[in-house]
Amino acid sequence: MLRKEQKFRLRVFLLVSLLILVFILALFIYPGLVEEMDRYFINFKKISVSGLSKGSKVKYQGVDIGSVFDIRVNPDDLSSILVYMEIDKGFPIKEEMRAKLSYTGITGLKFVELSGGETQSKNLKPNSEILTIKGLGEKAEDIVANIDSAVKGINEFLSKENQKKLSLFLENVEKTSKIIQSVREKK
Repeated sequence: MLRKEQKFRLRVFLLVSLLILVFILALFIYPGLVEEMDRYFINFKKISVSGLSKGSKVKYQGVDIGSVFDIRVNPDDLSSILVYMEIDKGFPIKEEMRAKLSYTGITGLKFVELSGGETQSKNLKPNSEILTIKGLGEKAEDIVANIDSAVKGINEFLSKENQKKLSLFLENVEKTSKIIQSVREKK
């Protein structure tokens, strides 16, 4: 059985140990709580954000400056996706900066890449929209769409009806050239 004196020492020991534990935990948790970030959003219209997820990096010319904290379908326009980002406090987001989706590698994972902006330009206010430009994926989709249109045009040009018309045209050109040649020979 413990004496009053031993109980008191045990309580003091437990209290001091608990305070030290709380202090150590606070050292690890506090910096994450006080790290201030500025929030911005991007409205990707008619662009798939597949491969982008919460926690994806936000970079400026390849340098990490923040991360994506939420992705939602725009309730006012179902053809657009709203991407919300936290940017390091103090990083100057300029009004003419543009955002695009870039691939992390061959995995299909994406991140947000910011570019543009001049030092003397006005800063964009936090909680504002950063406008977009087409990334490599969207440009590739445009190229594929243009190739598809070209192939359709070639297929239409080479249709049986057009082949007959082209064949008839070439026959007429051949007949005309023979007539012109015979007229020249008579001279």
